[in-house]
Amino acid sequence: MATTNVPVQVRGVRKSFGVLEVISGIDVDVAPGEFVVLVGPSGCGKSTLLRMIAGLEDITDGEILISGTVVNTLAPKDRDVAMVFQSYALYPQKTVYENMAFGLRMRKAPATTISERVQRATQMLGLGPVIERLPKQLSGGQRQRVAMGRAMVRAPKVFLFDEPLSNLDAKLRVQMRTEIKARHAALATTTIYVTHDQVEAMTLADRIVVMNAGKIEQVGPPLKLYWNPVNTFVAGFIGSPSMNLIPVKIKRGREQIQAETDDGVLLPLPPALSIQQDRALYGIRPEHVQIGDTGIERTVEVVEPTGADTQLTVQIGGKPIAVVYRDLNQRQINRGDKVRLAPIVEAVRLFDPESGRRLPLQSRN
Repeated sequence: MATTNVPVQVRGVRKSFGVLEVISGIDVDVAPGEFVVLVGPSGCGKSTLLRMIAGLEDITDGEILISGTVVNTLAPKDRDVAMVFQSYALYPQKTVYENMAFGLRMRKAPATTISERVQRATQMLGLGPVIERLPKQLSGGQRQRVAMGRAMVRAPKVFLFDEPLSNLDAKLRVQMRTEIKARHAALATTTIYVTHDQVEAMTLADRIVVMNAGKIEQVGPPLKLYWNPVNTFVAGFIGSPSMNLIPVKIKRGREQIQAETDDGVLLPLPPALSIQQDRALYGIRPEHVQIGDTGIERTVEVVEPTGADTQLTVQIGGKPIAVVYRDLNQRQINRGDKVRLAPIVEAVRLFDPESGRRLPLQSRN
């Protein structure tokens, strides 16, 4: 049953191009004022889903509701949504002001309303000094702000963003991420944002929808997905660098269980826990492996300094394992050095090697 106070409801939505199904029965709700990010690898269907919500793609099956109204057959202009694209799609012959005012003029809004809304958006986005410039006279970041402002002035029920930062350089992307989050905090407009960049997803979202091959793998707040991924796909996609996944055998002792790699390395597991399977994938994030005076001795094969952190690569169980190291004493680690590694047992997650699903760790009585 439709709920009118839920801005966006997606119910059993499917999309096929001929015999190729690219969206396979998706269900998701977006709450009022929520910032939801659709994230996943290229080809997972996230942009197609966004375009169906916007009315730019037909739905093969299922329903999309906006404020309780089924919009499957409504034209994009009648859905009360505003979309910001990867390409800025600005009118080259119009000034910043005219680009932002154009949509309101087409809807025959009063001149005073147009002026007030454009001036307010201009102030929020810091576009005052360039209000009379043409797009060709703007930087990439300024053009993206104009595209955002054009959406903001319409005061829609829902903002839709389709990879809006992909064309920007790394520094500007960080700046624009902060701006988007600040604008959302100020406006509290329901927002659906598509990206393939999990760092963008983690920093912007109230909730993340992780997609893969046209299906939803997991939905939840960023830190829930980081700490408790439901499967190896989410574990590998969320987090940078991604979670290490090491094939292990489960060794059961009288007092505790341990994980053993195929080359005989013993890895710690949380004490007083039991697991029913004999084999598993041992999941540990690179930042949860400590370097100290005790633990597994390994030889460093690759050193990648990034400033505050240094990423090391070692071999465990015949697999390259990433370790993120931060030392305020500026200890330098070089390729070929011996280090001792100790996984933080509370951060260990085990996965089924066949299905990829996370395994429950049960308390031993």
